[in-house]
Amino acid sequence: MGTVRKQVTLVGTQVINRYNRAKAEGTKIQIKQISSYLKQFYVDCNFYPTTDQGLEALVGKPTGGRECKNYDPNGYIEGGKLPMDGFGNPFSYISDANTFEVISLGKDGQEGGEGVDADLSSKTID
Repeated sequence: MGTVRKQVTLVGTQVINRYNRAKAEGTKIQIKQISSYLKQFYVDCNFYPTTDQGLEALVGKPTGGRECKNYDPNGYIEGGKLPMDGFGNPFSYISDANTFEVISLGKDGQEGGEGVDADLSSKTID
């Protein structure tokens, strides 16, 4: 009976690990999509939203900071809602208006980590 439990535990652990890796891969896809929205914002506005303006600038015209005169009145994300990463956490965003970085803090929602807890960044994903 002990061997069967060990096998079931091993299979369950493998399934959970695959599930979490799939969430991380999905998060990478989301980061790439958000990056494409930011690039479209840049085409229209000639700058990226600043860190203070945040990713919220993709769903509503920023009211503070530099003004975008050609802002798409429908925003840049269909449905007007910012996505969460594959683990249900909000994305972090850093920008000086000339460059940007979109970050997921991974499964643990904290900086650093390894495996599925590792941070994912628009600057380092393939």
